[in-house]
Amino acid sequence: ATGRVFWVKIIGDEARAIELLKARPEINQVQSAEGRLKITLNDHDTDPGCVADTLVHGGVKLIGLEEEELGLEEVFMRVTRGETQ
Repeated sequence: ATGRVFWVKIIGDEARAIELLKARPEINQVQSAEGRLKITLNDHDTDPGCVADTLVHGGVKLIGLEEEELGLEEVFMRVTRGETQ
């Protein structure tokens, strides 16, 4: 199972941002979508602060970071798979 999903909005070099994020072991997947980056963490215990730290220290201007809301179907699937605490 993968972790929480965050949407990031940046100003500047998107390719550089993706490269920086993909190099982090805590990050499972990075996708470009709708003018933002969709970042999937490896697990639910991963500190999402690693996303902001990576971008800012890499010289990328971060202007938005928000967690994706789970739909009821996804919550149900996680409960039935035993992924909740």
